[in-house]
Amino acid sequence: MKKLIYLIALISTSIFGQADSLIAHYPFNGNCNDTMENHNGTPNSSGISYTKGINNSSNSAIKISGIDNGYVNLGNDAALQFKNDGQYTLSLWIKMATSNSYRAVLVKSAEYDEWDYGIIVNNGLPYTGKGYMDLYASSYIHDGKWHHLVATYNNGHHKLYVNGVLEKDFPRGSINESSGNLVLGQKGDALSNKYDGDVDELKIFNKALSASDIAKLYNEKSTTTSYTSITKNTFKAYPNPTQNFTTVELNSAEGNLEIFNSTGAIVKTILVSSSTLRVDLSELSTGVYTLKHSNGNSIAQKQLVITK
Repeated sequence: MKKLIYLIALISTSIFGQADSLIAHYPFNGNCNDTMENHNGTPNSSGISYTKGINNSSNSAIKISGIDNGYVNLGNDAALQFKNDGQYTLSLWIKMATSNSYRAVLVKSAEYDEWDYGIIVNNGLPYTGKGYMDLYASSYIHDGKWHHLVATYNNGHHKLYVNGVLEKDFPRGSINESSGNLVLGQKGDALSNKYDGDVDELKIFNKALSASDIAKLYNEKSTTTSYTSITKNTFKAYPNPTQNFTTVELNSAEGNLEIFNSTGAIVKTILVSSSTLRVDLSELSTGVYTLKHSNGNSIAQKQLVITK
């Protein structure tokens, strides 16, 4: 019972983990204003326009033209001066128009080489880190579609997520601290490595969000990103909470059923051949997991709690 209460508390903490640490939010609804009203962006006089965002609404995303020197200066307020022993999360959606060479998506830096922190894409492959510490993801994102990128940092521990999945985990890192500005679309004050494409839903947090919080950020906006329908709690799993097994009743007898742990890693994959499955969980430890049923362009998911 104590374990169950503890896990419920963890879930409740995760639900509120985003709101209490959000320090800037840029939906780019026809401007570069921060909805938190603390860090309004200053767009360059050229190379900036507004376009359809990830949910296909007009003027709901920013279009940055690299050839026209587009960028947005977000400043160097104290809240954006993250410390080496501190925490942060950078979350945004991007759709690249040009992906050859280096493209600075969001970087804080006083000069070119010794950048502080941020997200850059090199020939379609995103990375985070700092100057002379490039921490690459494994998925290329130069297909002209929307992709969700999240970089987190916690006292030396870097993580990089692509489309809700953890792709880089580096616990022995650091960041730089400088007086440079945080710039969207170019490499800080160096104003180089020009990004070319669209950006939507930029959010900055002053703590390292959990994998479950990042999954929520991804699922909030991913419904129309690739013409994929994502729904929640549209199938049954019982008992839940459970110990060693659960019975899953799906809406179809096709596709794959995957189980993700709290870090976003897949711990079990089942080829679906029946709409009712008895799933063996004996090898999984206590924790909060996500069941995801994928069938063509449809994805349904449900949270599962295991107590032992």
